[in-house]
Parts: sequence; structure tokens; C-alpha cells
Amino acid sequence: MTEEFWSPLRGKRLEAVRDFLQAQGLRWDERSASTLLFLEEDGHIAACGSLDENILKCIAVSQERQGEGLAARLVSGLTAQAVQNGYTHLFLFTRPEKGELFSDLGFYEVAHTPDILWMENRRGGIRRFTDSLRADPPPGGVTGCIVAHADPFTRGHQYLCEVASASCDQLYLFILTEDRGMFPAADRLRLARENTAHLANVRVCGSGPYLISYASFPDYFLKEAQVLPSRYDLDLTAFAEKIAPPLGITRRFVGSEPFSAVTAGYNRAMERLLPERGIEVVELPRREAGGQSISAGRVRDLIRRGQVSEALPFLPVPTRRYVEETVCRTK
Repeated sequence: MTEEFWSPLRGKRLEAVRDFLQAQGLRWDERSASTLLFLEEDGHIAACGSLDENILKCIAVSQERQGEGLAARLVSGLTAQAVQNGYTHLFLFTRPEKGELFSDLGFYEVAHTPDILWMENRRGGIRRFTDSLRADPPPGGVTGCIVAHADPFTRGHQYLCEVASASCDQLYLFILTEDRGMFPAADRLRLARENTAHLANVRVCGSGPYLISYASFPDYFLKEAQVLPSRYDLDLTAFAEKIAPPLGITRRFVGSEPFSAVTAGYNRAMERLLPERGIEVVELPRREAGGQSISAGRVRDLIRRGQVSEALPFLPVPTRRYVEETVCRTK
């Protein structure tokens, strides 16, 4: 048996892997950056697995080679490549019935739906995440949350926080920690704290890898993606079962979303899934400024076009100052 490592996978090999995965009941993921193949002497695929940053995916072994340890070799090879690329906290997705196999290879469940099992290579990682955030002692009363990219933090975000804060005893504001937007995650987190400093019951936190992250919901960062319902459900199941209960969250606030089909779909999935798990979903209409809906996407578009002065009315003072100091200074 021979071994091949492709980064990225192309041509006839790509088509062969697509066909192989389909025969195993899996779907090729276009975001796979590197793929490890084990090939029979005749060139047919015996096993394959792919890597997308710190996510192991598309792992399959042919029926004829089951029980020969090829899954372990795939995981070992992909893990070594991920570590070489600078990642140590790894995730993988598989079918729920394969959970025991990957548990034996050092992965632990994060969350699952009937279709997808999400695992990580750190025991109790999501529990440690919530332990690091939980207030001690708990404040009692109603605890709510907002999860926002805030790229950048707008007057719309501030309004959402003010309304939510007024109806809760404690409000968690989770700012996405993925560095996949126009503004760095560290700056977005700082601006969220500055823009909500007048709200004493707001606790601003990074979202970590468990809330609308590239691991839990990669399609969020690809606004034109065709999102399978199962991907909405996985992120929301992790929130409802592993994050909300230890933090006492019983209310989640969102702004209406007329611009992004992905985010609008996520909001609808929240309304479908969270109430049956005891979490109320409160959707607030977008605020307007100058007769236009306030949108972080619109702000980014204006900045990209060099129309910074037209973007400023959509921003609260700390964000406005930041944009003037950083964006304008570089022009």
C-alpha cells in the first residue's frame, strides 16, 4: 500500500476521492486544504482523510480494509500535519455511529445531532470554556446572551445590547473570536467592551471555538454558502446543551437580518430549536440612521469604497474614533 499527501487535491485524484467518499455515504468538502490517501497496489483508494486548518474531515476507509488500523493512521498523519501548521486544538466531524472509533483515537464529543457528531482532541474542552466564563456566585434572575461578529460594532449592536440588558439581570455578549473579518478579533472585542461600558450587567466575552466558529459553523464566514440545515443545528445544539445550561442562559437576542441569507437562516433555526430547549429567542428589528438600516456589512462596503465619512453615522463613538484613527490614517 502506498501513501500520498495532496495539498490541495486536484484533477483525477480529486474525482476519485469524490467517488470514493460518495460510496461511503460521505460528501467531499471543497474547503479541504490537504488530503492524505492510502492507495492499493492497483491505485484504488483504500482510505482517505482531509484537513482544513484544525478540522479533520472526509475520513473514510473502504469496506475491504475495515479493521486494519487505517483510520488511526489517517488521524495520526493528519494530526501531525495540523501540528506542523501550528494547530494543537483539533476538531473532527463524523457520523454518530462512528463515535466509538474516534473516541479510541483520542477525540471527545462536543455535541451531536442525528446526522453529525462533532468531536475535539481535548477532554472536557467545552466545559472548561464555560467554567472560565461563569459568574461566581451566579447573579440569579434572567440571564440572556447575544452572539455577534461586530465587524465592526455599530449603533445597531449597541441598541440590541441596551434593549437586551434592560430585560435581563445578566447579559453575556459573545464576540466572535475568528479573525476572518475586516477588523481584527482583539479590536472587535475591545470595541464591544468600550461600547457597552455604560451597561453594568453586560459581560463581554470571546466566543471561543464553540459559538459560530469556523469549527462549529464554517458557512457563516462564507456569506453565499448553501447551508445544510444540519450545520445550523449542530452549532445551536452545542449552545443549547453545553453552553447555555451552565451559564444559566434562558434568553437569546438577535437582530433581524434582511441582508444575509446565511444569518437569516441561522435566526430561523434558532426560533425552531431553542424554545423547545427552554431558551427564548427575542428578535429585534434593525435600527435605522438617515433612513437606512444600520448594517455592519454596509459599513464595511462604504469603507472599502473609501466613503468613510458616510459610514460614520452608523457607528457609536468608540467605533467611530477607531475607524477614524485606523482606517483614515492608512489612506
